[in-house]
Amino acid sequence: MKFRMRLTNTVYALTGVIVAITVASIVINILILTNTGRFKDGNTAVTAVSLVCSIILCVACLLLALNSAYVFKDNALKAVFGLFPVAFPYDKILAVAEEKISKRLFIQYSDARNKNGFGILAINISVDKNDDFIAQLKKNNPSVRLGNDDTDNDSSLG
Repeated sequence: MKFRMRLTNTVYALTGVIVAITVASIVINILILTNTGRFKDGNTAVTAVSLVCSIILCVACLLLALNSAYVFKDNALKAVFGLFPVAFPYDKILAVAEEKISKRLFIQYSDARNKNGFGILAINISVDKNDDFIAQLKKNNPSVRLGNDDTDNDSSLG
């Protein structure tokens, strides 16, 4: 099961600006390479490198905006940030909690690299998907604790 990340409007706006600039750069580089119009006598090597870099940047931005998600795999929850997946094995996930005011989800997981032995991951999904996300997490790891219930007064996981 896959849950798309809910990115802020600012992230989408900045991604759009970067994509627009890189598309313009791609068009100009193609015009230089084809000796079209005013774009004649350009340095082919520099233009080719610029074209490749522009394409890579454009693809990376589009993947960040369109491919960021939380994916439930067979043995781990994967947080995919564009091209970069980070796996959280189900047996390392200790608890999940929903903040009372903002309804944001947080996952507590064991992490030997941290001095306190655990880490916290904010789950940025649409709040109307929180129950589905928690249900899928409980299905894959029945021992996961709910960090807050009706008797809690805060949203702490500890």
